Amino acid sequence: MVDYGFKLVISLGLFVPMYGVLLNFLVKKLTAVNPELKVTGVKA
Repeated sequence: MVDYGFKLVISLGLFVPMYGVLLNFLVKKLTAVNPELKVTGVKA
């Protein structure tokens, strides 16, 4: 059980920042293509 929790914490610690970077990249791409696009509900 401890091993599972440890792996979960490590994977979250790695994937959450990468997901944030990817999301930020996609938002920049979308806003570059479509400048009047408004992103709502996303807090960076």
